[in-house]
Amino acid sequence: MLARNVFGANKVKKAVQERWNLLRKKFSKKMSEEGKASEISVEELTERNH
Repeated sequence: MLARNVFGANKVKKAVQERWNLLRKKFSKKMSEEGKASEISVEELTERNH
């Protein structure tokens, strides 16, 4: 019975790690895209002002 709990815990741990990695990647991608979008806006504004 103990071995069963250990293997079950490992599955849960792996699932949590996979979910965390997915969320982290999605967040990083979103932040990168927003950063790029804001850079474009700033460049457009500075070009128009000159």
